[in-house]
Amino acid sequence: MAATSGRVVTGILGVALFAGAAFAVGQVELPVVAADVPRTSVTPTASDQTRLCPGPLLRQEIDASSGSFGAPAVTLAAPEGSEQTALSAPDNISGDQFGLPTVVTSSSADGEDAPLVAAAQSQSADLDDLTGFAATACGEVSADSWLVAGSTDVGRTSLLSLSNPTRADAVIDLSFFGETGEIEAPGAGGIIVQAGESRVFSVASFAPSIRNPVIRVRTTGGQVYATLQHSVVRGITPGGVELSAPTAPPAITQVLPGVVIPGTAPTTIGETYDDSIGALRLLVPGADAARVVITFASESGGTVPEPLDYAIEAGVVNEIPLSNLAAGSYSISMSSDVPIVAAARTTAAAGDSGDFAWFVASAPIDADLSLAVAQGQGSRLHLFNPTDSAIDVTLTGQNGAETGVAVPAGDGVVTPVRGGAAYTVSGAEGVHAQISFEGAGGFSAYGIQPANPLATPVTVYPR
Repeated sequence: MAATSGRVVTGILGVALFAGAAFAVGQVELPVVAADVPRTSVTPTASDQTRLCPGPLLRQEIDASSGSFGAPAVTLAAPEGSEQTALSAPDNISGDQFGLPTVVTSSSADGEDAPLVAAAQSQSADLDDLTGFAATACGEVSADSWLVAGSTDVGRTSLLSLSNPTRADAVIDLSFFGETGEIEAPGAGGIIVQAGESRVFSVASFAPSIRNPVIRVRTTGGQVYATLQHSVVRGITPGGVELSAPTAPPAITQVLPGVVIPGTAPTTIGETYDDSIGALRLLVPGADAARVVITFASESGGTVPEPLDYAIEAGVVNEIPLSNLAAGSYSISMSSDVPIVAAARTTAAAGDSGDFAWFVASAPIDADLSLAVAQGQGSRLHLFNPTDSAIDVTLTGQNGAETGVAVPAGDGVVTPVRGGAAYTVSGAEGVHAQISFEGAGGFSAYGIQPANPLATPVTVYPR
């Protein structure tokens, strides 16, 4: 028994000595062997810069077909040598008589930075059932965009244009939301828009009798630029037209710079819904409800309402009246705990008639850009600075003349710009921008969105 105990003790001591030796070896700093991995940095050639102009306004006929009746005026802010290529428009019964959707293309030479490109268009309507003024920026294609505008209520017409300037056919899925939630829309999936083609669809054919639609446009294959033409007839009196581009994508912060409340804007809210009253349209596209805080900044330094705090149900389009805002221009900021999309609509009354404008949310400017101001009366540039520091923005005209605009921290300013002119905007990183038009000729607005990301250096590791 004693011998057995001794062997056990000896074994234990041996294990302990071995473990101690292993521990000691583990504490020895071993040499590190490393080698530099071959690599190189490659900057891809910047792709062509393209902007899609949606083309002439359309008049919907009794049989639901649509045709153009006049040509838009197009303003270019692009380098010499830029090309303009018309798309086919098989749904326009007027053919190419008044022009077609057009893509503006500017190429960069090897080793050069991508060119600064912008374009905008505007057009007036003076028909028995369609009047007003509509201006819009010519935009970039996208595989996922949101249109927060329009109506298919009685006397309201909304025409969705999907333009594909790419080399591949686009397969499109549309999603519709309204005041009662997401809408089952037969035929809204698998729509094909061929390469080089622009198609037009009546929103009422997918989502009839909806007062406050929001439309999501998703594509596979080619990409499209989506716009929405919204017109109003109240009784037998036309009440304006607007051409709305996509708003900023879903985010927990949205900014609508330069929302104009005209001095003639209707302010009385009755017991029934009235789309002549200015309103903020919101949608929570996810599954969870949102808590949204809305703040206002007056571009004229006037009194603004206290912040608004709303609980917004998911998947249901809400409209919040802006009747508490005095005449003037305001930047509206929204902060939410879940992503939202938003836009605002206001009306300029003129007797029994009038015109209206849609103001989309814009993303912050992230680099120097070209600015195209469409032709129109009372054109103004609205700038909002959400940062904690003042920002000095410089506008350079085509003749080289510079105009400085100081944008205070957390505030907005407005400055006149010349209709039909082109500018280079510099020093505006972090600022949100919008162009508005207000005059005897009508009322309209469009957001200034930063360009899509360009080519950036890529690190390559050869095998």
